[in-house]
Amino acid sequence: MSLARNATRLLATAALIAASANASAATLNVYCGGKGPLTTIGAAIKVVQRIPGANTIQVSGACRENVLIDGLERLTLTAINGASITDASGGTTDVVGAIHSSIVDLEGFTLNGSVGCYSGSHCTFGSNIFQGSPGDGVTASRSYADLFGGIIQNSSGRGLVVAQGSVVRTVDLKIQNCGGGATAIDGGNLTVTTVNGSSFVNNASDGIQALAHSTLRINDGIVVQGNAGHGIRVESASEAELGSLSINNNGGDGISIGDLSFVWFRGASNITGNLSGIDVDCRPQFSATRGTVGNLGGGKTNCVEP
Repeated sequence: MSLARNATRLLATAALIAASANASAATLNVYCGGKGPLTTIGAAIKVVQRIPGANTIQVSGACRENVLIDGLERLTLTAINGASITDASGGTTDVVGAIHSSIVDLEGFTLNGSVGCYSGSHCTFGSNIFQGSPGDGVTASRSYADLFGGIIQNSSGRGLVVAQGSVVRTVDLKIQNCGGGATAIDGGNLTVTTVNGSSFVNNASDGIQALAHSTLRINDGIVVQGNAGHGIRVESASEAELGSLSINNNGGDGISIGDLSFVWFRGASNITGNLSGIDVDCRPQFSATRGTVGNLGGGKTNCVEP
């Protein structure tokens, strides 16, 4: 690049920052791999750190970077024409990570690598494709997150992790072909709902887990099928409230309940054909259920209810 062109770009960036500094909010455009004053999301975040208000970054192209959102409020990142962000760290850092940030919204991206929402952040993910993480796909830890639509796929670890008291709600989310489906652990609270279809299929271990004092709520219409482990596993003083579900053809139990845990079956489900031979399995010690009678669609169970 010539000195003249470099100077022109620097002047354009300076003008953009100066113009934005006096505004209450800004919309910035990032052209990854293209031309313009902003060619990385990281550069745009440095700009909006100086601008109060609800800021938006519109992203085009194929970005190769690791995006850290630290201490920001009311930031929206929007993908234009299928923009993507790909991990540039070799799997050592999240491709997108939010920490100490509130109302962070990612919309419409293909995200190649792990994604995290941490330490008091509030994250919203809308219609994204999360894929190819060398570990867990999406992690919420000590935070709050909503996932509306989208797919988590082809991650070596679990698709979704809700940890350390985090509260996560999903609507129409699909998790497939990952090392595991979704896990709520260490006091995590996971609610799974659907309008147009939500599924946990063909994962290499359990489809959904609630472990270590965690809470799981699954509303009607969710499909949990073809996972190599249990369809749903509830253990270690955890609890689950289940609507009308389809839980079939999993490698273990349809639902495994153990270690002081409780499951409420509040709707008529189709829980049949799971390969352990027991569709709802009350394991030692002291598992408990309500509503198994008449709500398994003919599935087999060893659960005993008063």
